[in-house]
Amino acid sequence: MLVHPFIFNTGEIPKFTIEFASLTSFYNPTFVNTQEIEGSLCLNNMNYKIDNNQQINAFDVLDLIWMPKYRWDRDIESVVVELVDIYNNIIVDKGLLQSLRKSLVLWAGKYVLDENNIEIVMEV
Repeated sequence: MLVHPFIFNTGEIPKFTIEFASLTSFYNPTFVNTQEIEGSLCLNNMNYKIDNNQQINAFDVLDLIWMPKYRWDRDIESVVVELVDIYNNIIVDKGLLQSLRKSLVLWAGKYVLDENNIEIVMEV
C-alpha cells in the first residue's frame, strides 16, 4: 500500500523522499513549498483569466488561497487587499467562491491591520 499525500509547506523541504511505515506500506509525500512561488506571476495569470472572461478552476483557487504567502516584494496586507478586487471579478463555482472568501477572512484577520483596509475586505 502506498500513501501519497500532498503537504503544503512554508519552510525548508525535508530531505527524504520515501519513508517506510512497514514492509508493506510506503509513505511518499509530495511537498509544495509556497515560499518559492513568485506571487506576481500568479497574480498576472489570474488577471489574464479575468480580462478574458475565463472560468477559474480548482487549481487556480488553490493559488488564490495561498497567494498571500507566496514570494512578494511587498507586504501581505497589500496582497490581501488586492485579492478583494480579484474575488469581485472572477467567474467561479459558488462553492469554490465561498471557500475563497473564507480563506480571505482568515488572511485578513491575521495580517490586515489598517482600518481602511479592513473595511475594504469586509465588503467581500
